[in-house]
Amino acid sequence: MKYLNLKDPKVHAEILAFITDEIAENSDMEGDEDPDDALPDQTTPNDISFQDMEESFRSCSDDDALPYEVTETPVIMDEEDHPDECDLEAFDITWEKIPTPPKSFSSYQFCQNYGSAVTVDSHAPHLIFSLFFTSTFMNLIVEQSNLYASQHHANLDLTIEELKAFFGLLIVMGFNKVPSLRLYWSKDLNFASQRIMDVMPLKRFLKILRFLHLNDNTRMPLKGQFGYDKLYKVRPLFEQLNTTFHHAFNPSRCISIDES
Repeated sequence: MKYLNLKDPKVHAEILAFITDEIAENSDMEGDEDPDDALPDQTTPNDISFQDMEESFRSCSDDDALPYEVTETPVIMDEEDHPDECDLEAFDITWEKIPTPPKSFSSYQFCQNYGSAVTVDSHAPHLIFSLFFTSTFMNLIVEQSNLYASQHHANLDLTIEELKAFFGLLIVMGFNKVPSLRLYWSKDLNFASQRIMDVMPLKRFLKILRFLHLNDNTRMPLKGQFGYDKLYKVRPLFEQLNTTFHHAFNPSRCISIDES
């Protein structure tokens, strides 16, 4: 919304011309009327002077400005104004593949010792397993599993020897697949594994599997709190494995990175 400044002489002239045109148009439309019916004191457009209009407008204050709306005419722009919207076929573009040779590191001398950092008897696989699952870490699993069972009003009484047997069964199940976990203890000889049944009963295996734990849930920070960790329940395992990998093996110069 914009306002007319009635003190501007140019505005006076525009308004006077507009009023004159309107009166003249109305006079043409009412030409059939009897001229005797006109009022004797009616003022014609020719009797209105610019000075009279100017004095009338000057007597008005700024608060008497007449509001009027301005409608902007949309501007139509050519393609020259928008080069991005032009037809790309007009440009002769040829894509060319420029090979980038890899940087050479032949001058670098790899002098670090690589391979196993510990001496382990290759005929004793359980010793390799104990490098990653140390006695300290196994004690942690036993304590947290028994704690988790007690928090659910259950008695687990898990020991380190029984936990080692449990992990051994998981390794055997890894290369001896059956459709269902319970089939290892089945009476069907097509699925049953006598070695597994001799180590641990099914109910005991399922109970350990249910309460196996690595961290105390009662101390886990909630989402939005300081120290919140999405991997809180398995964080001790990650820290243990990362530490063991760092101390047990030194990588060589050529390493093949795969998904983990």
